[in-house]
Formats: sequence, C-alpha cells, structure tokens
Amino acid sequence: MKTNASHPLPKATRQDVAAALNISLRTVDDLTAKGRLPFYRIGRAVRFDLAEVESYLRRTAYVAAQTRVGFATA
Repeated sequence: MKTNASHPLPKATRQDVAAALNISLRTVDDLTAKGRLPFYRIGRAVRFDLAEVESYLRRTAYVAAQTRVGFATA
C-alpha cells in the first residue's frame, strides 16, 4: 500500500503518547475525551499522529512569568 508523504498513517498508541509527554495514561485519556488531543479511531483501536500531538502542545504551551529579583509573588 502506498501512503501519501504529507499524511502518513497515525501510529502512536496511548502508551507511546504518555511516554513521549511523560504523563499518565489517564491524562492521555482525559485529554482525548475532552477533544483536546487529536486522535484517530481505527475500529476499537485509538491511534495518535505524533506530529499533531506536538502541534497541540505548541498551541497550548505557555511560559510562566518570571519574577524579578527582590520581589515576592503572592
């Protein structure tokens, strides 16, 4: 079977995503159920495209504000 280079078949499992992001399987399941983490369902199997997962992380990432020396934060 020939695949389109711009749309490779999804191949990552829940376990792969959890390991790649250093999060629990439950967190992967929660993000998937809430529609935040893109996934594919192939029959009963759930698979993830790691490029789409990385894109999700980039869209939702934030940088914590840095505190200035000598100032306390509340």
